[in-house]
Amino acid sequence: MKFATVLAGLFASACVSAAPAIDPNVAKELIKFPVEYTLVEYPDVGARDVAEFNNGDTITLQYSVSNQEDKEVSLVGVGGSFRDPTNNQIKTNLTAAAIGPYVLAPGQSQTFVQKVPLNLIPDNYLLTPEVYVFYNDEMKALSIRGQLAVVSDVTISLFNPQLLFLELVLAATVAGLAYVAYQIWGASYFAGTAPVAPKIRKTASGSTVVSDAAWLPDVHVKQKKSKKVD
Repeated sequence: MKFATVLAGLFASACVSAAPAIDPNVAKELIKFPVEYTLVEYPDVGARDVAEFNNGDTITLQYSVSNQEDKEVSLVGVGGSFRDPTNNQIKTNLTAAAIGPYVLAPGQSQTFVQKVPLNLIPDNYLLTPEVYVFYNDEMKALSIRGQLAVVSDVTISLFNPQLLFLELVLAATVAGLAYVAYQIWGASYFAGTAPVAPKIRKTASGSTVVSDAAWLPDVHVKQKKSKKVD
């Protein structure tokens, strides 16, 4: 138990403060420590295939290791990176995480998993996982075979429930603003321009006379008032 605690502490220190000090070249001496992995969510994708990933998903790498060395090897962590497949330059690093630690005696095997959340710029990538081990009193990084992958954004359907809800909210908001605008400006405008019905009264002879000239144009009213009777 104490040994496992020491290994976990060493790995945490290496990841936080001295991860670059882990030299992947020195791990080449581990020639009898094969490490393989599969993509749990994509069982049909092989090492020579191109995996198609979607942003927002989390992929699971299931590792299988076997210690064929003549010395004890301890598995203490996982990490890796997404690289540019054309020049092998690192585009983004995977978050290093402690595992176990699993102490493997010669001839022993171990399986474990690594969760990788996807939040990348849509592009082509080479996924290159790494396993961190403690061997010969040194922390070493084992680079594993790469996996070609295409990372894309998820296409949202117009009939997606969340999108439909947002569309309804937007439509209700627009309708509400239109109603408020009509009550503030539209109603008063139409009320001011509506025609006023003239008042009609009957004379003693039975004929009808318009007694309210408010419906007439101002010019006509003024002309009528200024006209003299001969």
